[in-house]
Amino acid sequence: VTKAIGEKASPSELLDIANGADHPAEAVYQVARWDSAGVVNELANLMPSVNAAAAGQTAASIGNLLAGINMDRAMAFAMGQGTDQLRGFAISRVMDELGSKPNGDAQVRSWYASLPSSIQNSDPVLAAYGDSIWASDPAAALLALQGIADPQTKMFACLALAKNSTSSSPETAIAAIYESGLSGVGIYNHVNQILQNWYAVNPQAASNFLSTTQIIPAVDMQKYAPILVPPGGGKG
Repeated sequence: VTKAIGEKASPSELLDIANGADHPAEAVYQVARWDSAGVVNELANLMPSVNAAAAGQTAASIGNLLAGINMDRAMAFAMGQGTDQLRGFAISRVMDELGSKPNGDAQVRSWYASLPSSIQNSDPVLAAYGDSIWASDPAAALLALQGIADPQTKMFACLALAKNSTSSSPETAIAAIYESGLSGVGIYNHVNQILQNWYAVNPQAASNFLSTTQIIPAVDMQKYAPILVPPGGGKG
C-alpha cells in the first residue's frame, strides 16, 4: 500500500502525511521512499510548513531519504534547519546513512568534529555518532552515549552498542549495559550472557577481566563468579 501511494504522492500530499501522522518519521519515510528524488527534494523545501509537533521527526525522515539520494544535499538540508533541535534530528539520520558508506566512519568523525557543541551534545546526534564509530573505537562510542540526557534514548543506544560490540569488545558491551539504566535483573541477564559467551571463547581474558575490572560494582561481582567455575568445580 505504501509503495502504491508513494509512487504517486505529491510533495503537498507527503506534507499532509507528516502533519497528520501519529509517528511522522516512520510514516513519511515508508511512503516517500517509493517516490522520486525530485518529490523528496520538494518535500524538503516544505519543512517550514510542517507543524511544530511533527517537525523533528519529519526533518529526521527527510534527512534519511535525502542521504540515500545525494549525501551533499542531505548534509546541506540538515545543517540548514532553523533550530539546533531540528538540525540535531536531521543530522542524526544523515549520519546513520553516512556511517554505512565506505570510509563512512572517518567521514562521520570529521563532520561531527565540525559541528557546534550545541549540536554535538544533542541526544540524537550523540546516539548516531556512537552507533557510527563503534566498530573502530568502541570506547569512544560509549563515551558519546554517556552524554545522552534522555533515559530512553540512552537505554536503546547503549543496548545497541552492547549488542554490536559483545564479540569484538566485551568490556565495552558490559560497560554499555551498566550505563543503559536497566534494572538490576536486566543488567544481570545481559552481562551474564556476555560473560558466558566470552568465557566460552577466551576463558583467560574473561577471568582477567573479572579479577581486575572496575566496570562491575563490587556488590555485583559475586553474581558472576560461578561463570568462572568449570563443570565439576575444575576437578578431574
